[in-house]
Formats: sequence, C-alpha cells, structure tokens
Amino acid sequence: MNEQRIAAIEKILEQLDGMMDELEKILNEQEQELQAMPRAWRNSRQGERMEEALENLEDALGSLDEVVCYLEDAIAEDEDE
Repeated sequence: MNEQRIAAIEKILEQLDGMMDELEKILNEQEQELQAMPRAWRNSRQGERMEEALENLEDALGSLDEVVCYLEDAIAEDEDE
C-alpha cells in the first residue's frame, strides 16, 4: 500500500474508534436505563424488544471492533515490509 492510502485508512480508523467509543457509552447508558425500569416493563414486549436491540447493537460493535483490529494489523504488517 502506498503511504497516502495508509494515512487515509488510519484516519478513518481513528474516526471509527471515536464513534465506537461514543456508541459504547450510549449502549451502557441505555442498558442502565433498562435495568432501572420496573421488572414488569422489562418483561413486557416493548422491554424485551429494547433488550434485544441493545444486544444487537453490542454484537455489531463487537464485529466492528474486530474489523478495525484486522485493518490495524494489516497496516502494521504492511509498514513492517
């Protein structure tokens, strides 16, 4: 990879990292709000859907983190060559 391409990818990865941190913060806040809700609401259809949505978001963040790590490793290997 040429230097410009590497620099552009690194910049995007930094931005993604910041966005992921912000999304993780929001996810944690939402999970805390969900736990603060009465048990009856959490067990309701709406509560279950919210919990499922939060789990899906957590899974998506994990997958995105794996992609970011893969790209960072690929850049590091390319720079070593």
